[in-house]
Amino acid sequence: MDLRYVIPHPGPLTVSGDLATNWKNWKRHYENYEVATKLNKEEHSIRIAALRAALGVAGCDVYDGITLSEDDAKSYPVVLKKMEERCVGKINIIYERYCFFSRSQASNESFNTYYEQLRRLIKTCDFKTLEDELLRDKIVCGISDVVLRRKLLQETGLTLDSCISSCRLFESTALQMEKMTLTSDDVAIHAIQNKYKQRKWPPAERGSKMNRGYDGSTPQSEELPKICKFCRKVHVFGRRYCPANGKTCSRCNGKDHFAVACQATVMMISADRIESDEEEDDEVLSFEHMAPTAFRNQPSTGGVHEKTEDSAGRPGRNHARRG
Repeated sequence: MDLRYVIPHPGPLTVSGDLATNWKNWKRHYENYEVATKLNKEEHSIRIAALRAALGVAGCDVYDGITLSEDDAKSYPVVLKKMEERCVGKINIIYERYCFFSRSQASNESFNTYYEQLRRLIKTCDFKTLEDELLRDKIVCGISDVVLRRKLLQETGLTLDSCISSCRLFESTALQMEKMTLTSDDVAIHAIQNKYKQRKWPPAERGSKMNRGYDGSTPQSEELPKICKFCRKVHVFGRRYCPANGKTCSRCNGKDHFAVACQATVMMISADRIESDEEEDDEVLSFEHMAPTAFRNQPSTGGVHEKTEDSAGRPGRNHARRG
């Protein structure tokens, strides 16, 4: 079976926009396609024809713009090199290195993604033998986690491989610790919420009595448990889910509620307070009956105060005498 009809084709080259970036991406996919289909083992003339066919109409226009001698037109590596010079142009080493050194890890970016981006940028920097050392230095200086950076700086003899291993281990450990810090209460709460969210409620007729809650509303399958005012327990909102439904209260002998949620308790407390207030009023009113009879029956003098003397000749209280 010919694998060329099974493995997907990379598609035509996009010449609009950033041609240099489009060519780099297209070339990477096409090289993988050549290896997978064993097209790289064919003769140069067949590979050149396959390349022109894969470029598409717009890509062939770019191909026709390159200058090739008669011998160069028969060599696939030369054709590919000329095509890259036409699309990418002359590489600006200073700009390519600027893009590499200014690339830092984003806040929500994983280390593997950040590392692959650095590997892609460093290919066009022409660092030669310093490539591994500068890549290691950029990883240490560009990672977003300060704790990890301090740990890497404390290691003596840090190599590129040990730096990559430490970063991956630190990231995986942080994810594991985040899962392990959940308390038992949090786990229980999440389990209850997931249970009620995933539960399939039985269908019921719209507006039916069995499908309505205390306030006449229809319970939703996404609704979470609430504290019921009839049983003081946590359950899904609805009369049929309440354990007090149909039960008799031991305090007031009422229906559909427990004694712990009985409203008669509040009424009894209010009645006791009213009775206590009435007893205090009775005590105040009874003070007049406890006062001396002579004081209660003291005649009025019309609003004019005058001094009186008792039987022993001692001065008494001032009394008002009316005019």
